Amino acid sequence: MKEEAMLTSYRCIKQGGATGWAGCSIFFRGCLAVLVGVLTIGIGDDARAQSPASSAVTGGDTLSLTVVAKSDLHFSDVVDVVELRDGGVLVLDRIARHVFRLDPSLSGEPAPISTRGEGPGEYVVPRLLRGLTGDSIGIHDGNLGRLTVLDPEGRFVRTIREDGIERSFGVDIDELGRGYHVTGAGDPRQGRVPGDPDADRVLMWDLDTRSWKPVATVETGSLVVADRPTLVSQRIIFQPTPTWAVAPDGTVAVITADPYRVTIFDPEQGRIDGPEVPFDPVPVTEADRQAWREAAAEPRPMEVGRIGDPPGSSRIQMVELPPVEPGGWADAMPPFMARTVRFAPDGRIWVPRTTELGASARADIFNREGVRTARVVLEEGVRIVGFGEGVVYAVAQNEYGEEAVVRLAEDGSKWAGNARACPGLSPYASLCLSPPVVHPHPSFPAALFSH
Repeated sequence: MKEEAMLTSYRCIKQGGATGWAGCSIFFRGCLAVLVGVLTIGIGDDARAQSPASSAVTGGDTLSLTVVAKSDLHFSDVVDVVELRDGGVLVLDRIARHVFRLDPSLSGEPAPISTRGEGPGEYVVPRLLRGLTGDSIGIHDGNLGRLTVLDPEGRFVRTIREDGIERSFGVDIDELGRGYHVTGAGDPRQGRVPGDPDADRVLMWDLDTRSWKPVATVETGSLVVADRPTLVSQRIIFQPTPTWAVAPDGTVAVITADPYRVTIFDPEQGRIDGPEVPFDPVPVTEADRQAWREAAAEPRPMEVGRIGDPPGSSRIQMVELPPVEPGGWADAMPPFMARTVRFAPDGRIWVPRTTELGASARADIFNREGVRTARVVLEEGVRIVGFGEGVVYAVAQNEYGEEAVVRLAEDGSKWAGNARACPGLSPYASLCLSPPVVHPHPSFPAALFSH
């Protein structure tokens, strides 16, 4: 495959979105991307989008990150990358339904770390790959409702399952292995926020009480829908939709679009409302609408199975759905698209931004007070899929849908493996992505975190 083709083409539709698979289609330039080539971080290069909180950012320094390693086109749909202690990485491929290992150079053939099944160390449908405390690694298997724990070298330690409580690990997990759901995806008995029809709750699986505990509020607002003869209450495409993300220590960030703001729900400090971030709305054009239609018409991977089949018997099949015109279109893009936000291990929140067709992609970076501290200008779009020690992991895709894992580090520096001191990044200490020190919960066996 031609390298330049791999570096200039990707299908953001795989990331999903507020309106389904097509909600984050190929033209969503803000789909949590980072360049293959040079990534620039700064706050003073776009006067139109200055925030009142911008004064907290000292100087106009910029930081360039370049590709220091990349794999071959081995993958189909990478959703998560976690760095190992030796600098190698684990890669979760959603279509392959496997977790693969790559060496520190990212070269060579990726090797599956296990087989598909229900035995110790196996998985059926791995859905999440997350770093746990003590540099352990967790693989969340949604079908089996369990967490497979690996040591920092990627070796199997144990499997944890909450007996009698299906899917207790939720749709995301923190580094203690606690699961998180949002209303509608978790226990339906939790319901919405009492007395507020326009708010949902983020629920955490409490390890002490063995029950779901509300930890954050997501103010959804009054979402506009349109009734159609065959598809009732169809969502308006591109309307602002809030999203949320979980930090390793359990802090929840809720990002709203109207107004554009990051609200932090800290386990110790409580709710912290960040300042409103002004932005210039991007008008929705006919080209945007046509790109959405084309993306919606593309075949997409779906899990196919029959009711009553045993776990693991389902298969991934490319399905082409009949075209359906949406119920309506928003007049302007929201500042970001849902389900594309990531917490870095250092606690910062990376929020992709929407831009005009053909424009460079961007992302905003917020701190744990909800203040935007930096912005990222993306010269070539690829999806961010994880963070390491002083590095960012991304995915580049060619025109055939084949994907490669890319490691980016500071321009001009030599990547020195999984170094805690983040060498070469000074004076940009804020880019050091060392995870916070968190002790394991006493209800988890000590063997979970001992190596």
